[in-house]
Amino acid sequence: MPDLLFEYPVGDVVIRVYRGGGLTASVLCDGKEYPVEARLELDWEGRLKETSRALLTRVLKDDLKLSPERVNEVEVAFFSRSFVEKVKGKSASISLRHINDIEDPALCGKLVEVEALISSNSIAMIVPTKLLAIGRGVSESRDFYAGATSLPLDLAGVPNERKFSVYRRNFPTLKGVEYKEDDYRELYRIIVRAPIFNLTKDEEGRLLDEEGREYKSHEIYLISEKPEDFQPSTLIRVTGWVLPHPRTGKPVILSIKWEFPEKIEAYDIEKLRRLKMKLDSFGSVREKVEWILTEFVKYSGIVNRRNVALCDLLTYFTPLWLRFDGDVQRGWGNTAIIGDTTSGKSETFRKMQRLLGAGTYLTAETASQVGLTGAAVQTEGQGWFIDWGFLVLEDRRLLCVDGSQKLTAGNWASLAEAERLGCVSIAKAAKAQAPARTRQIKIANPVDEERGKYSTKEMKSFLHAAQALGTVFDKTSIARLDLAVFVREEDVQPEEVNTERSGAPDPDLQLLREALKWAWSGRKMEFDEGSIKELFARSTDLYEKFHVEDLPLVTIDQKYKLARLSAALAALTLSTDDLSTLKVTKEHVDYVADFMDREYTAAGFHVLAEEDKHEVLSEEEAKGLLSAIATSALGSEGEAEMVKAIISFIVTQGRVTQEQLKARFSLAEKNELRPLIAQLETQGLIKRGNGFYSTAKSIQLVRVLGK
Repeated sequence: MPDLLFEYPVGDVVIRVYRGGGLTASVLCDGKEYPVEARLELDWEGRLKETSRALLTRVLKDDLKLSPERVNEVEVAFFSRSFVEKVKGKSASISLRHINDIEDPALCGKLVEVEALISSNSIAMIVPTKLLAIGRGVSESRDFYAGATSLPLDLAGVPNERKFSVYRRNFPTLKGVEYKEDDYRELYRIIVRAPIFNLTKDEEGRLLDEEGREYKSHEIYLISEKPEDFQPSTLIRVTGWVLPHPRTGKPVILSIKWEFPEKIEAYDIEKLRRLKMKLDSFGSVREKVEWILTEFVKYSGIVNRRNVALCDLLTYFTPLWLRFDGDVQRGWGNTAIIGDTTSGKSETFRKMQRLLGAGTYLTAETASQVGLTGAAVQTEGQGWFIDWGFLVLEDRRLLCVDGSQKLTAGNWASLAEAERLGCVSIAKAAKAQAPARTRQIKIANPVDEERGKYSTKEMKSFLHAAQALGTVFDKTSIARLDLAVFVREEDVQPEEVNTERSGAPDPDLQLLREALKWAWSGRKMEFDEGSIKELFARSTDLYEKFHVEDLPLVTIDQKYKLARLSAALAALTLSTDDLSTLKVTKEHVDYVADFMDREYTAAGFHVLAEEDKHEVLSEEEAKGLLSAIATSALGSEGEAEMVKAIISFIVTQGRVTQEQLKARFSLAEKNELRPLIAQLETQGLIKRGNGFYSTAKSIQLVRVLGK
């Protein structure tokens, strides 16, 4: 038996609404009840469909024998706003946890509600919402209502000459009629995916999210009376009917209602004030950070990785834009964590991700399979569209790529474009550009350059940890990093790992989620006078101490990197009086600069920087070096000019292969080429990778002696 949901009196007549396989109505009068044999369904304007009017009129006239005035009164009430609102309240949609659930056959034709992430540009089409069939003695109208029919989908992208067959299916009893379209709407087509935190690959090569659901795209069609703007990376909550696509049979959603739920930066003001009170109970910035890191160790159970945890936190809390020194620079952070396999790099991030409830974790393999930028996709009759990749989907958020040393050249180029411009462009069959202001954390193992990028090397095999950076990143990519930290397996002793955790973390640590949302809300930012002076002074000190030509992590524009991370630290420690303005002070600058100093000193950047300064060659030293190499590698001092020509060629080309050197200079591989390459590497004049590259020393030698 259907369930009675509510009664709606109209004088001596009562309209009853039931649920049972949908919403239905009946009319009660003088103790007699007659069903209105039509489902109560709403159109895209939120009105009751007219299909029930004729059936209601029949019941009122023929069964209840009401006067025309009473019939009209009940009909007006039946279609009134107050009655429709009550119907709306009972027309509960089925709430889905995951967008993949629309593949359940039991949901076909059902009204559902689900959240998803827009992953494409939108395609707009105009479709008729009403059709008139006019012929001899015939005039009939048909509304194309969502939920009752997939006609809007059937008509989308269909050429005019094929529309006749579509219309004929809707008026099967009419012959010899002309069709006229009347009343139009915009029909938008978008591609969506499930929002994710982690993406992994199973044994069959399928990509799975953290719930073990396959990571795939789905189509949603949205009917609108006015132009709409559907932006990639936006979370959307749609209410619509699950229908099979008329041409492909794939399940899609035809939606008449949607909203953009809680923004990523919407925070709980009371929880934020509670966290601020906790942090303000500590005297200094150093004490605040110490509390956060100490509690995180308890939370994660990961020891001796405070540098990694702080690097993660600073990257998360970087602003979207940085206004400093009269200039507007990118604010989103770009950092790297380099170290041995199984040394806690990835686990630290994943625990931080769980704590903060934000960010996406990918491995290099899954990033390459899905694509960081996106792809141009063609659909039948609806043209090309862009299915955007993770750099766009995580715009304004954070993306962590683990094992980034395995990324393809194309992915490195995509990362570089996003780092430099804050957007990603695709110029193929479909041309589009989308924002990609994506905070990036790249986790990597050092590469064994002699064996290829898929072979890793232990950190202890480097004289200085800093040298590991150059095995993963090229000079341009290194220069764009705001911060890099290094981890070694031997930093953690077995007895430190195999100990019981020292108590539970402070519950207030969980409130960092609200601090992150507040930081991402784009608060007004102020650098006080003391912080600006300290930024300039500390940036100069860092550059003079740590700048290495071949590993330019510390660059001439270090002030922007330091400002970016100082602002992040101010946000992390809630440096604000009224939660409206973020205040960066000298104390924040000093803390970040000290952190950089410790990390880069431990990694040996200062030693390499000193070596750079002492490697200034005089003309006499340069000529002596060429003579020594010629004698050792080619057996004669007289071959010094040949060595000079080879070095000049490498410097001019930027990158050369062994085959190029062998062919251009007619070198015997065993007796000449191999010894020569060995000598050039020993003297620091070339660097081996995917070929041979010039170094700062070889460039200097060519400048001193001329080409």
